[in-house]
This record gives sequence, structure tokens and C-alpha cells, in this order.
Amino acid sequence: GKLFVLQKKYGAVTSHWYPDSRARLVAGSFQGYTGHVDGKPADARFDHPKGVAMDDKGNVYVADTSNLAIRKIGESGVTTIAGGKSNTAGFRDGPSDHAKFSSDFDVVYVARTCSLLVVDRGNAALRQISLNQEDCDAQDSSISSTVCGLVVAMIYVIFLRSQSSQAVG
Repeated sequence: GKLFVLQKKYGAVTSHWYPDSRARLVAGSFQGYTGHVDGKPADARFDHPKGVAMDDKGNVYVADTSNLAIRKIGESGVTTIAGGKSNTAGFRDGPSDHAKFSSDFDVVYVARTCSLLVVDRGNAALRQISLNQEDCDAQDSSISSTVCGLVVAMIYVIFLRSQSSQAVG
């Protein structure tokens, strides 16, 4: 299976294949170049990517928290699909390029509604972004091993975070 890893420090999105587990750059930079740049995956820049989701076609969506934007990594490269036009956090619905988020948000893909849910913790809000239907048409009705792998990995990361946040006595 494939596992996506967000490297906040370097502003990179990597994938790891089991059992090989060698990191492969999906988008961003291993050299630590951060910023907000769309385009070819190797030229794209992120700043503290925090959350990741994948649709049925394999497009990857990233909660790019310091850029206050939601980014899509697809066949045509990296694009900003919501937010990112303002350098200030806030709360604004509406057209995607005018949307505003707090600096603490995550994304979740929902196949049934062909949408991304934005869990905007800083604004205590749950918001929805409709996606292109062609990105949501599953090849078959079974649950893929990639989805299962991502769910297991997310549960493991949540477990590790809960363990590291407990006080040592």
C-alpha cells in the first residue's frame, strides 16, 4: 500500500510504498524551500502542510496551513482550489479564491457527496467544498488497499500524538 507523509519542516509531500518504504517526493521540496507556488510538482511550494486526503482518482488534497489554502496535487500539477489569496487567517465562505480559513484546519475526502470536508478547528466550523464529479467516480465499489492503508496510518498517527502529549511522571 501507499502512505502519504507531510513534511512540515521542508514543505514537502512524500509517498512511501510498503514494504519498500523509501520516500518518493510527490510535490514540494526536500531542501526546505517553502512558500505558496502552484505548478509542476517539483516546483510547487507548501508552508506547513498539515492534513492530506485522496479522492477516487488518486488526486491528493493538502491542508496548507501557513498559506491558509487547500491545494490539489493531480496529473496537471499542483493547484490551489480554495483560499490562499490573503495572508491573514479568517472565516469567509463563498467563491474558492475568496475563502478564508484559520491556521488550524484539515481536509477529509467524502466519496458519497464528491466533496472535501474542511475541519476548521480555529473557527470551530465544518465546511464543504464540492469537487469535480470525474474525480469522484470510483473504478469499482470495493474499498481499495490504499484507502485502508491511509485509514490505518491516520489512526496510528493519532495514537502516537496522544501518547506524546501525555505527561511523563
